[in-house]
Amino acid sequence: MNLEIYSRENSIRKKAASSAVPDRLSFEVELYKKFLNIFHVGHYFYAIYSYSHNDFVLVETQIEQVLGYSPDGYDIPFLISCIHPDDVTYFIDFKNRAMGFLSSLPVPDLVNYKILHDYRARKADGSYVRLLQQGIVIEHDENGDILQTLIVYTDISHLKPQGKSVLSFIGLEGRPSFVDVKTNKFIDIHQGGLTVREKQILRLVIDGKRSKEIAHELQISKQTVDNHRKNMLAKTNMNTTGELIAKCLSNSWL
Repeated sequence: MNLEIYSRENSIRKKAASSAVPDRLSFEVELYKKFLNIFHVGHYFYAIYSYSHNDFVLVETQIEQVLGYSPDGYDIPFLISCIHPDDVTYFIDFKNRAMGFLSSLPVPDLVNYKILHDYRARKADGSYVRLLQQGIVIEHDENGDILQTLIVYTDISHLKPQGKSVLSFIGLEGRPSFVDVKTNKFIDIHQGGLTVREKQILRLVIDGKRSKEIAHELQISKQTVDNHRKNMLAKTNMNTTGELIAKCLSNSWL
């Protein structure tokens, strides 16, 4: 197990949790199974991830049919250890981009987006399958801190035996979708007249960082960061940071 990789992935997940701690499971699993019953084009299993527990709180027994593992031993370090070495970088980057996207959304829209990405995972017998991972927020607090997500893992090896991993943000209830989001590339905004500093801050926002974290990293005040964010919206004629990020994504600026 690569501890550095786990540490990076763990830090990304903690950004969404903040200090929020759920006191109960406030949802019905079957309801959300039906809600996500879209890409079940192969064997699948689902899991519920709790950000306060920093781990899965439920893993369906169907994992044995898909990967050959017992649900009792399936946790975050084990999940990462099963990812094909060539796909781990994509996995980490996709998680980072997904958290940046979710953090940019208005709180009510958190439950209206599904995050999709795929990667190769090692089965208990040593062979690899390609998993499509679909995740959706099922619980958050009034501040927008994510509490729990439902994740569905589907074996799509018969549909995609090879090819690069792809990240997509699928809008629900009429929200726009962003398919095959480009990663590991800086934003190149030719319009809007953004300064070098503003572009730098926008990149950090997309990476999931809050204004306080950005201020610390750039060694400037939080107020300065907030002012830059307001200026970016004014220059690009956008109402929210989420709209600005969406514009970047839809125009392949990432």
